[in-house]
Amino acid sequence: MAVNDPDILSLSMPAVTGVASATDLSRLFSLALDGTLIGNSTLERISTPTLDDWHLERVALWPVRKGHGFFYDRNPLVPGKFVFGHPGYGCQFVLADPSNQLTIAYVANGLKTGTAEVCTTYMRLQRAVYDALRDS
Repeated sequence: MAVNDPDILSLSMPAVTGVASATDLSRLFSLALDGTLIGNSTLERISTPTLDDWHLERVALWPVRKGHGFFYDRNPLVPGKFVFGHPGYGCQFVLADPSNQLTIAYVANGLKTGTAEVCTTYMRLQRAVYDALRDS
């Protein structure tokens, strides 16, 4: 199925027809982090997974932490804290890091193999961002 077909995009299929630029995804998540979109108590609540132990994600077949509609990883810079976001088909990803007031969004103009942690392009970008923060 060609997802970039306007007829397909007009269908009500929220799992596959969410279309945005990396800039817009990052701005949306930034609005959540700065209190514009949601309050501090809501942000605090969604900043921690409800399933804190790894479990096998049935779509990606990859072990993940989940909760509140997001996927979670341990914060690479702040012990005891999490970063959260959501992968998309073909290696798209958006991540929010409340501890560092940081968002990272990656979208590809072509489908890549893997999603989230198994998407090497996104993971290289995420590592570079956190390496730069660590070095600053």
